[in-house]
Amino acid sequence: MDKLEKWSKVFATLTHPIRLSILFMLYQTQIQEGSRSLTFSQILEVLNLSNSSTSNNTLVYHLAKLQETSFVEKIPSQDKETGRIYPIYLLTEKGKEFLEDFELKSRMIEYLEDRKLQKETEKT
Repeated sequence: MDKLEKWSKVFATLTHPIRLSILFMLYQTQIQEGSRSLTFSQILEVLNLSNSSTSNNTLVYHLAKLQETSFVEKIPSQDKETGRIYPIYLLTEKGKEFLEDFELKSRMIEYLEDRKLQKETEKT
């Protein structure tokens, strides 16, 4: 089975730029920072969405679509200081496999390295 056949059923889910951004963001977090997850607020901030009910509903909708395809997982996490429980989102093995099947991992790493060099150049 070729890669396009394998993934054809999930392409419709990935047609929205917010969903693709979330996948890349979670993957970048794994590659660059060694972390595995982001909170809802962190995703909202990185996507530059305002913290309004409309933006929150939009993000909830897109995260749910990614969870339906099993590309993103939502798990509970507990703040060590306050004990508050909140959800965190992480890229699943299936999501990672999708990105790697289309060689997006190497492109993402190249992009991050270029961006890092640009920032270093701007500082000097």
